[in-house]
Amino acid sequence: MRRRFAEIVKVAGGDIKTEEVDSVALETRRRIDEMFAIESNFDDMDTEKRFQKRNAHLRAIMEKLFIWARARKLEAVPGRALAEALTYAITHWPYAMNVFDNGRLEFTNNLAERAIKPFVIGRKNFLFSDTPCGTEASTGIYSAVTTAKMNGLNPRKYIEWLLDAMPNAQTLIVVTFSIP
Repeated sequence: MRRRFAEIVKVAGGDIKTEEVDSVALETRRRIDEMFAIESNFDDMDTEKRFQKRNAHLRAIMEKLFIWARARKLEAVPGRALAEALTYAITHWPYAMNVFDNGRLEFTNNLAERAIKPFVIGRKNFLFSDTPCGTEASTGIYSAVTTAKMNGLNPRKYIEWLLDAMPNAQTLIVVTFSIP
């Protein structure tokens, strides 16, 4: 969400030039940055404490930002980058609010982006798969490796375990439950 507003500020010439025109994008980005600064204080906390702190210190700020964004959306020129950024933020707001339901959830999508980075970098490899089945197999392996890493498992041992367990699985449900 932040990225869309930051890009508008960047295109407008940065913070100082954008500030001269009282930019909604700059104000939105600053409000989001404020929330990130507060969230950074919770990084070393256990999930329950993070859950409590987020709800005590961030929920009200996030809700005010949502109300503010909806009001700015009514003033935005349709089809312009700001209107699109505000529409994106408002549309995705329910998903962003999920961080207040569980302290294990990340406040940003950085973890997900880092997880898929190797695949984005290697996506050209899929162009050279001989068949669609080969591409699906490669995708499955990438998924298994990433799942193992995200769950603190040794990817090699996890895949070995899957290869041993899957032939004995009677249904797809058994395979689904094999995912950590």
